[in-house]
Amino acid sequence: KFIRTGKKFGHQIAYNILVFVLAVLVYQTSKSNFMVSLLYLAIGIPAVVWGIFAGVMIDRVNKRNLLIVSTFLRAFLVAVFLIGRHNLLFNFSLAILIAVISQIFVPAEATLIPSYVPKQLLLSANSLFVMTFYAAMVGGFVLGGPFLAILGQQGIFLFLMVLFCLAGGLLLFLPKTEKLLEVSKLSWSAVKSDLKTAVDFIRRTPIVLRALCLLTLAQAIIATFAILGPGFADEILSVKLTEASLLLLGPTAVGLIS
Repeated sequence: KFIRTGKKFGHQIAYNILVFVLAVLVYQTSKSNFMVSLLYLAIGIPAVVWGIFAGVMIDRVNKRNLLIVSTFLRAFLVAVFLIGRHNLLFNFSLAILIAVISQIFVPAEATLIPSYVPKQLLLSANSLFVMTFYAAMVGGFVLGGPFLAILGQQGIFLFLMVLFCLAGGLLLFLPKTEKLLEVSKLSWSAVKSDLKTAVDFIRRTPIVLRALCLLTLAQAIIATFAILGPGFADEILSVKLTEASLLLLGPTAVGLIS
């Protein structure tokens, strides 16, 4: 439990701190909310498109190894940000790569839960997973500002690289217990078949459709706050961008804990 919770907070908080830091850097460079929204589109659209196919692929590979590789790969890409962090195109390109890799990580992480948790505890385990997912998401945005102020632009990327490496290190201790589908079954026909099965299941199960809609709405609200946050803090509140996360999202974190 410690390993799963630790790596969850490690990689998820690191990822959301990274998103906040990139939003601040983009706004400082462009002074435009539109450019910040483009950053979130650059992160969101490729992840959504790739995520449709990533779920099918994940069922046919070793999820534990996939989690380890994707986490260390993100640590490497975060370090690459140090080279051209003031170039918008460079930042957008790396953000897209990290978002695509993260879209592989999240479903692999969720579908790995049954491999380590007894069936009678799956509901509790999934509830804990969702709770830590959103707690880490909000926590990452809240902590992004203070860490950026304390560590500076170069230090924050080094710190995030270390967080990703620590999360990857914890993943190395996960036991090898999962059962795999045959890799040979991975084909375009298998992708289409699995996608059709998933869509049909959602259509036949209204409660799942409603849950997906609620999750989508929650993500959209958080993204809206994140997009408008830098400009609102700078132009309306007249505070430092590094203080925006505490002022705007701090109350959200308190409400989530409560």
